[in-house]
Amino acid sequence: MPAPVIAYAHVGKTFDGGRGAERVVAVDDVSLEVAEGEFLAIVGGSGSGKTTLLRLANRLIEADSGAITVEGEDVRNVDPILLRRRIGYVFQSGGLFPHLTVAGNIGITPKLLGTPPADIAARVDELLDLVRLDRAQYRDRLPHELSGGQRQRVGVARALAAKPRIVLFVNVRISWLRRPNSVTRIYDWYPPYLQKNYRAVGLLDLTSPQGSRWLDASAPASEAQNIQNCVMVYERIAGS
Repeated sequence: MPAPVIAYAHVGKTFDGGRGAERVVAVDDVSLEVAEGEFLAIVGGSGSGKTTLLRLANRLIEADSGAITVEGEDVRNVDPILLRRRIGYVFQSGGLFPHLTVAGNIGITPKLLGTPPADIAARVDELLDLVRLDRAQYRDRLPHELSGGQRQRVGVARALAAKPRIVLFVNVRISWLRRPNSVTRIYDWYPPYLQKNYRAVGLLDLTSPQGSRWLDASAPASEAQNIQNCVMVYERIAGS
């Protein structure tokens, strides 16, 4: 049986509660394996630790206990900068560099990896097509000239630019994945595109309103069902 692409083994993480309060438990003894090609949606209430769980995978924060492996390597033994360049990461608000154009934002990781400029330019055009942004219209725009949804599309394109095997989506507003355009619904082709072209694992963090479970037919539930092939319900235990 092949090894999982991402594996959490009894992982724990707490944060300082401040002003002498008890430490806040964000992740408590979580074990989870994500297989090659899976698109996993982690659904839970606000504050349940979903984002923390994802940020542990690329060492934006460090686990207090347990072990996390990415492609068979313990992340503690990998340079965190090199690790992050291997993992696509989509921020909640897009997280674009305000002084860079759309093309500059999308091409930043390939540039850091030493990819030739001509190859970067071709990759930028390919990804603008992927996220349904017209090349001529958007390539040279700055982030403040984009709508929120457009910024997030650029964030997705940037996360895919270096052809990562793993992609993390953190609190992504995915309404644009659900809305039909003149040709298709993006969710019909987006996860299959990742799986076919990147051997990708998608970890998608969705917040369910008022801590409700995704089974309660909430809007995030339907989004998760539309674009994933595996859902993990992740909720804080009362009183924790």
